[in-house]
Amino acid sequence: MASASTAIAFGADGNLYVNTYIPAALFRIAVKDGKAGAVTPLKTSRPLDHADAMRAFGDSLLLIEGNGKLDKVTIKGDEAQIETIKDGFAEPVSVTQIGDTAWVAEGKLSYIIGDNKEKDPGAFAIKPVPLPK
Repeated sequence: MASASTAIAFGADGNLYVNTYIPAALFRIAVKDGKAGAVTPLKTSRPLDHADAMRAFGDSLLLIEGNGKLDKVTIKGDEAQIETIKDGFAEPVSVTQIGDTAWVAEGKLSYIIGDNKEKDPGAFAIKPVPLPK
């Protein structure tokens, strides 16, 4: 099955990390001397649900899941430890970090292209989330 979308982020280790939305998966692309190398599927500590935006976060990554989660992803070898920082967003689509705060954009995509298309989505929001140290 082809992916509906992907996100990419460079990790602190210099490698490129890529996720797929459908099916939700996480991959590492080795980077050496500015050139792409092997693509490695990463084993996640729990299944991902509609993996979306990713950003570097210290030696980890921030990851949005379309089911309402903001996660911290820590890569160790070929495994990715998924830790939910906050749940309950309305169909989040993006995240960025400013200082000690993650800003999560709620896209409410089901109101644009999904089951709720004929309904009023209400206000859209960008919500602040304190980040763990």
